[in-house]
Amino acid sequence: NSKVVWSMDYMMRDINKSQGGTGKSLTPRGLKEVLPTEYLSGRDKGVLENKHVFENVSEYTDMLWLDDAGKDTNFDFFFGVVTGPMKKNPKGTKSETIDFEDSPKIWITSNFPPMKGDEDSTMRRIWFSAYSDFYHYNKSGEYRSEHKPEDDLEKQLFLDFNGKDWNNYLNFLAQCCKAYIKYGIVESNDQTLIANTFRNMIGPQFIDWANVYFNEEDNTLDYFLPKIQLHEIYELEVGEITSNGFKTKLELWCRIKMFNYNPKKIENGMQADGRISAKQTHIPVFERREGKWEWKPLPIPTSKEFIYIQSHPDKDINYEGLEKYKPKKDDETKPTPF
Repeated sequence: NSKVVWSMDYMMRDINKSQGGTGKSLTPRGLKEVLPTEYLSGRDKGVLENKHVFENVSEYTDMLWLDDAGKDTNFDFFFGVVTGPMKKNPKGTKSETIDFEDSPKIWITSNFPPMKGDEDSTMRRIWFSAYSDFYHYNKSGEYRSEHKPEDDLEKQLFLDFNGKDWNNYLNFLAQCCKAYIKYGIVESNDQTLIANTFRNMIGPQFIDWANVYFNEEDNTLDYFLPKIQLHEIYELEVGEITSNGFKTKLELWCRIKMFNYNPKKIENGMQADGRISAKQTHIPVFERREGKWEWKPLPIPTSKEFIYIQSHPDKDINYEGLEKYKPKKDDETKPTPF
């Protein structure tokens, strides 16, 4: 198994709306003609909650196809079976385990990129297959007309095949196998595909907020910002989010924008784990009555975590935000009065 094939649309104008019509289901549909396949409908929202979901899978099943997976499909469900044995729980009998070597290849087709899961662990388990909009529906009037494969072939794929068609198709599959043996898995580094995936993980609320908040005019780009203040600003303006969730989404947003999150070229305050930490004499506090931020003095200088977003790799690091409340030597030994 080792990697799940995830077929999705290359162009996604709105990650919250189902696009479809690009023909991405035709590939696993064609493989289903020659491989023993277990089919699961992604439109059934409870399909992955069924404890008997793998009951019809055996060591003779070559492909497990989850078709039309929804936006909120929990990819974490597949984490174990992608890299290990598959446990099946048939009704009315004891559970069985299919060894990793005999487990089926998993193929997921979806109008959305994967939603949940840690970014690194998700990416390690997925091979993306993107489909252009050469074929398309025209539900929202974006195109002049619909364009389907039968418009070009004058027949339905597989259903209307004659002997010559099947011979051509099987030869095509043989060529694909030859290419795989020669080149192996070829990963896509396409930024549009990656950005679509990250957008779905981040969510539209965070993206809209970050697009407005971070800019050079307000010293929120290329400037050291206290992490605790940034987190609280988001919660005040948008809603609650965990500290780790905020950091993860901000890092992904930076990758979409081609910004550097906590660039390695920072010399002052950079820790071994990639965090930026520096002693400060003041901390930002939001005064709710006045509705504004004020910098309050600390009894003694204390280490605080900062975030730095670099808008371009050639841009020099601006240490002003880190130096503003940097303690002097005398401050290290005597309390700062409130």
